[in-house]
Amino acid sequence: MKRETIKTIQANEVSQLPLYAFTALALTFGRARIALVGDIRQLPPFEDPDLPRDLAAFAISRILASATRTKAFPVINLIVGRRCPPPITKIYLNALSVRIVNTIRERTGTTNIGVLCFYKAQAGLVSTLLGDSPFYVGTIDGPQGHEFKVVVVLTTRTSPFRNCPFLKDDNRINVAISRTKRICCVLFDTAHASPRGAWSGIIHRIPTSARTSCVATSRSWFN
Repeated sequence: MKRETIKTIQANEVSQLPLYAFTALALTFGRARIALVGDIRQLPPFEDPDLPRDLAAFAISRILASATRTKAFPVINLIVGRRCPPPITKIYLNALSVRIVNTIRERTGTTNIGVLCFYKAQAGLVSTLLGDSPFYVGTIDGPQGHEFKVVVVLTTRTSPFRNCPFLKDDNRINVAISRTKRICCVLFDTAHASPRGAWSGIIHRIPTSARTSCVATSRSWFN
């Protein structure tokens, strides 16, 4: 197939598409109409911290956010997601995340489970504890663009969330809880969860019947 015959291109997960890649795409398929599909509230393209700011703004940029803000292209907002599961977030609290994952596997009969961690070291620890289990274990950044039947989000933190910009970042929170097709379990310490912001909104939206308390006195999920 010749590239001149391509009439339409659907680019998905565009929130992660850097400007240089989009430019190459547009120049390669100059006659095609390009539709950008994505969520401006998810993670932006990777940007090398050593890259000069002005160069990053020129080469990386945030295409979807900029186009939406300036209305450079016709925009269609997705109000209702037809694939969205009934209650998208069910929060359970337990002392050991591995026990929760294994219990979910037993009760649902699925191994399509993603364990998402805000910290790489924690992901490594959980992966070791789970051994050869067929689950995905990784950081929040890794599975963007992928979904799991069950997602377990670990927010292990020994100090208030408000002291950690990384943990309360709206984009990462959005990616974490939107990777699920069926069940989303979030483990957190209510004493450290932010009284304001995204976490507060999430907590207040969860019915009391969907919450489970942990009687453990330790601040760590792993004893």
